[in-house]
Amino acid sequence: MASRTTYGSMLAGNPEFFRSELFYVLEAGYGSPYVNAYQYQPPTGWLSKYADPATTPGQDIGGGCWNADGTVAFAAATSGLGNAIAYPFNTSTGFGTKYSNPSGVGGIFKMKANSASSVVAIANNPGQIQAVNWNNSTGWGSVFAAPGTLPGFSLGRGVAWHPNQGAIAVSGTSGNYLQAYAWSGGWSTKYSNPSGGAGANYGNKPSFNNAGTAVGVGIDQSPNVQVWQWSSGFSTKYSDPATTPGGLGFQVSFNPNDTAIGVGTRDAGSNSQLSIFTWSNATGFGTRYTTPAGYNGGEVPTIAWTADNKNVLVSSYGTPYVWAYPWDDSTGYGTKYANPATTPTNLGVELDVVPRTV
Repeated sequence: MASRTTYGSMLAGNPEFFRSELFYVLEAGYGSPYVNAYQYQPPTGWLSKYADPATTPGQDIGGGCWNADGTVAFAAATSGLGNAIAYPFNTSTGFGTKYSNPSGVGGIFKMKANSASSVVAIANNPGQIQAVNWNNSTGWGSVFAAPGTLPGFSLGRGVAWHPNQGAIAVSGTSGNYLQAYAWSGGWSTKYSNPSGGAGANYGNKPSFNNAGTAVGVGIDQSPNVQVWQWSSGFSTKYSDPATTPGGLGFQVSFNPNDTAIGVGTRDAGSNSQLSIFTWSNATGFGTRYTTPAGYNGGEVPTIAWTADNKNVLVSSYGTPYVWAYPWDDSTGYGTKYANPATTPTNLGVELDVVPRTV
């Protein structure tokens, strides 16, 4: 298997070599082995699936992600204490020996490492939100002291680091479903809650745009997605999209150029659950792209782009649980790539793609 370094060297001197970039996809969800890792390379699409980890999580997974450079795979189990699961990962050999579980961590829903891979932020229950020291060599460290003001969630549902690593957005089940904290070597000041939102019961996993000037969240009430301007705190809310995404909002994601925004949804017709809109950091939502012909995977927890903005990948609750398409900002989806030779076995709850820059 070719190394990420080899392809990075090729790319450094030749922008046209993007199509040979090798990406690594982590998919996490329900059903053994609960986590799957794939190679992905346009224009072929899905390549090899790595062997399952020797010690699988053993329970359904509520979320999964890479660390910044794809050398660690994280998975958040849906029940029990100490369920923050992590594996070293090598692009040649795949999953390594599972790290020991952390202590003092509550039941987990989602988690995300910072760009330095030194801290993992966690949305959970009953602690609502936590942050844990991380070391790629030794694994989990101590839990940071809780913020002075907890968000008041009955369940934490998502976390997102600001691109400058100086803030963390958190979402959960409560009237104030999207909140944020400053981060400076630990939890710092809680920002004022955003204004102008819908009366939702919960917010799902939030995301900052790549410029760090906007933060969005999927919600369980119409318009199913909301995005605010961000400037050292929540600012003006962008206008809602003219075409509301169908169903309750899952994760919000921005493409690498901040020119498109994806909104996964549930409880709607199969075509309407995959929603991508044109996006402008200045003006917000634009036109909704036409859903690709033949998409019938049902509910969409995650939409993610490759770092070159030439492919979009989707996890779904229906078979084959992962989908991949060429992407162009002007025309939207291309023809769907063939399914992986070995697909996940059950619901695709979350997927993540590295490298994050090419």
